[in-house]
Amino acid sequence: MTNIPKKKLKNHIVQDKYLAQWYRNGEEFFSLYLIKENSIKDRVNTDWRGFWRKGFNVLDGEIFSDDDYNFPEEFTNKVDSPGISVVRLLDTKNKKHLDGKDLSTLSLYIALQYFRTPRFRDELNSMKDLVVKELYEEKEKKFLSTDDFVVKKQMELILRVEEFAKKVFNFRWIFLLAPKETSFITSDSPCFVIDNNESNVDKGFLSHNANVIFPLRPDVCLMINNDKNQGQFFFELDKQTVRGINKIIIENTYSAVVATDKNHLAYLTKNLDYQNHKPHRKATVQKFGDYIKIGLS
Repeated sequence: MTNIPKKKLKNHIVQDKYLAQWYRNGEEFFSLYLIKENSIKDRVNTDWRGFWRKGFNVLDGEIFSDDDYNFPEEFTNKVDSPGISVVRLLDTKNKKHLDGKDLSTLSLYIALQYFRTPRFRDELNSMKDLVVKELYEEKEKKFLSTDDFVVKKQMELILRVEEFAKKVFNFRWIFLLAPKETSFITSDSPCFVIDNNESNVDKGFLSHNANVIFPLRPDVCLMINNDKNQGQFFFELDKQTVRGINKIIIENTYSAVVATDKNHLAYLTKNLDYQNHKPHRKATVQKFGDYIKIGLS
């Protein structure tokens, strides 16, 4: 019997309905800045090739059965649909707090977006290479050096987002609001982690000193951290502060930046050192005697 190759279906790395929030009024297009090419494309929509991959989250016949072949994409759809509904209905005008159900839904949505991107896979791969180098004997390295290992690990984390969401639910939620004369941009890695202390390598999704950044809409950007002062907070920003956050979004972009307005993109990227842009963080190691700490920087 001849084995018929299974069709590789699309896996979205960023939800199309999320990106559509950056469409211009009356049009179904936004502007796109490609960092590697240092060029701006106008009138782009959510079908652009960089927002999805064929078979990105699936290994043929090794993890899922034929019936479940595209399970990761079906799983993301179940998180994406209610998640984007909460984002759209977020009442920033009245600074209305989310109830427990909506906060739980948004926690899942955020965790999924963090783990689903090529940027995160590259970071996993960087950490895997460093772990193998530092901690494994030569005879053990062959198994962990395979590409499949990283893909399996990323899918495992995607399917465990509920665990991460439960912890994020109890973090400090800060909704940063843009004034009417400007807006937040987004990218093909819209949810990312930063740390003001560059020497700190512990910069994971749930790290104590890290801030999770996620522009939810052009008018609101979310920042979450594990601060003792828990709860939901709304802060109105000035134009200059929004510009600073947009610069951080660009710095943490994988390959493409999204904005409603072409001129806005041109202004934000005119002095960008695009040739030295880092599409993802690199694994680093800190050694304290026999103790080794591996993180991202």
